[in-house]
Amino acid sequence: MGNSADVAVSEATLYRYTVHNRSAETIEGSRVSFFADIDLGEYRIRFYTVDPYNVPAEPAPEAGALALAVHPNPVRSVASVPYALAASGRVRLSVVDVLGREVAVLADGDRPGGEHRAVLDARALAAGVYVVVLDTEAGRASRTLTVVR
Repeated sequence: MGNSADVAVSEATLYRYTVHNRSAETIEGSRVSFFADIDLGEYRIRFYTVDPYNVPAEPAPEAGALALAVHPNPVRSVASVPYALAASGRVRLSVVDVLGREVAVLADGDRPGGEHRAVLDARALAAGVYVVVLDTEAGRASRTLTVVR
């Protein structure tokens, strides 16, 4: 059982809420580190957080396709951005914010086919969600990046 308290939402309405700290519990197949129940009499509302390691892994690229990843993700300071090209050609590897503005360019120019790695210094970026975009003559690949503080 957790800690309980009564909360007056208005002069005539009183609701009970309970806060639980159970790291071993699972809800909807995900490990839960915290949850709270609000009992509204006929209804109950449950708020919860899930552990971030339950996020599904990025799918493996098909043979001959562009490959792009970001590690670690979420990032606090510096991230590694490995990418692979099926053939030589012009490459632009950039970071775009949620408004579509290009905030960083990690690679720009001709690259041989094969595996490459760029480094992203995220300390200059505000906390939030960004998209890492790999543009080549063969196509485009993108990955979401989360910057946390």
